[in-house]
Amino acid sequence: MRAYMDGAKLRSANLQKIELYRAQLQAADLSNANLIGAQLGRTNLSGAKLLGANIKYANLARADLRSASVEGADFTSAYFFRTRLEGLDLSAAKGLSQVQLDLACGDTKTTLPAGLKPGQQWPCH
Repeated sequence: MRAYMDGAKLRSANLQKIELYRAQLQAADLSNANLIGAQLGRTNLSGAKLLGANIKYANLARADLRSASVEGADFTSAYFFRTRLEGLDLSAAKGLSQVQLDLACGDTKTTLPAGLKPGQQWPCH
């Protein structure tokens, strides 16, 4: 069963290792949430607030982060296979690596932190 939690107020929630595959979290407020090791594959996080969220080691494979707010979010070792980053401002996100971006889907409007470059397959088809 899929979770439908569009617009949910989950600020500072402890969601460590939660399994929310294919969940709908559009425009949800997950600011400062603990999402360490969360399973968020194919989850719709478009327009979500992830400000300062701890997203280390999370599975974001095929998740949609377009239009999300990710300033201060920590993505250290998060899995980004085909993660939708088109138009996303990642300039103030933490813990991103070139390997993650090479797996993800971004475009010319995706803003990256200093020292990182767009993935070789951008834009994804």
